[in-house]
Amino acid sequence: MSVQRELPDMHDWEIEGVNADRFGNTVKIFLNIPANDEKSSLTLRGVKRFFLSNMAMQNVILDLFIFNEIEDSDYFGHCCRILKIESSIFRSEKNIKLIYFEPSVGAELACCFTDFNFDKT
Repeated sequence: MSVQRELPDMHDWEIEGVNADRFGNTVKIFLNIPANDEKSSLTLRGVKRFFLSNMAMQNVILDLFIFNEIEDSDYFGHCCRILKIESSIFRSEKNIKLIYFEPSVGAELACCFTDFNFDKT
């Protein structure tokens, strides 16, 4: 099963906060669905690289991409560039994944990691 299918469609969800634990190699992303004010979180484990820019008071997700293999796409290339990694990482390390949150407004987020957990709260 594709990793992407294990997560809900996050279009128009908001990133409310991010907690990066460099000693535990985790990143926890706090999410909100504005339509019903439902909260959830996405915890990324085994973090190798992390990128976050333009965090603002409102951070709306346009699209979410998860890559678990090399792909010939602009989003994959952009994700590798901002994380400053080579695509060959998929051949040299096991279970590597990339996640990219494309912003509508606010935060752009990318991460290279090995595992994740999605929690509705």
